[in-house]
Amino acid sequence: MRKMRKALSLAFVTVLAMILTTCGDDSSNSTTKSDNEYESLADLPDCTRAKDGDVLSVQGKNYICAFGE
Repeated sequence: MRKMRKALSLAFVTVLAMILTTCGDDSSNSTTKSDNEYESLADLPDCTRAKDGDVLSVQGKNYICAFGE
C-alpha cells in the first residue's frame, strides 16, 4: 500500500509539472512585420500629408516621412 501511495504521489507531481510547463508563456520572438516595415526603398509608399512624421523602416534602417520637403 505504501509503494502504491508513493507511486501515485510521484505520478501526480509529474503530471502537475507537465501541465504547468505547457501552459507557460511562449518567449519566442514574433516574426510578424508591422505596417511600417518594408523590404526595399522601392516598396515605400508615397509620403502624403496624412503620413507626415511617420517613421518607416527598410531592413532595419528608419526613414521619416517629411511631407512637402
